[in-house]
Amino acid sequence: MRMLRVRRERLYSPHHVLLDVACMALKTAEEQDTYQFENMLICMTFCTLVLEAAANTFGKQLVDDWTVYDRKSPIEKLQKLSSALGVSWNQQDEPFATAVWLAEFRKDVVHARPEIVTTDSVITETHYKKQRGNRPPSTLERQHVTLENAQRAMKQVLALLGLLIERTPPERWRGLVADGWTSSAQPVESTAAARTDETSLP
Repeated sequence: MRMLRVRRERLYSPHHVLLDVACMALKTAEEQDTYQFENMLICMTFCTLVLEAAANTFGKQLVDDWTVYDRKSPIEKLQKLSSALGVSWNQQDEPFATAVWLAEFRKDVVHARPEIVTTDSVITETHYKKQRGNRPPSTLERQHVTLENAQRAMKQVLALLGLLIERTPPERWRGLVADGWTSSAQPVESTAAARTDETSLP
């Protein structure tokens, strides 16, 4: 059997797969009531991760002093990128307002604290029987994680990525637009040579 030496190379840009997860969670939340809160939370949380991962991917392509850049917060990185690309950053306007809001949301999720949640209402017995299994929602569940907010997060993250890509020179798009890879194969003369080649691959 003919043996081949196969070499593959991929520039892994994590924001693509993170964005895929956020998109799938939002689609599920829009179509199904089951675990809707959990899917909305996944969407919003992963949107925050997309911003930081994208800021790092763009930074690798566009920023000279990576050591200094890498120590900045995600919002500071996005501001630096915007400045480098001639994008006017105004956090009162979209999509920048959502980026700032998502950064704060990430802090709320990562540094979540226990909370005593109490409700007190007068309702009919019928209503009570229908909803007695419902737990009272926390501040995070009640104020932040909603379908509207999940849709906003997705829409504006895509808008921000599109704006940055639009301003980036095409010769620097590697890894920004897609998570691609290359593959090549060439015959080797013997099984022994193939094994030697395989062990030498990174």
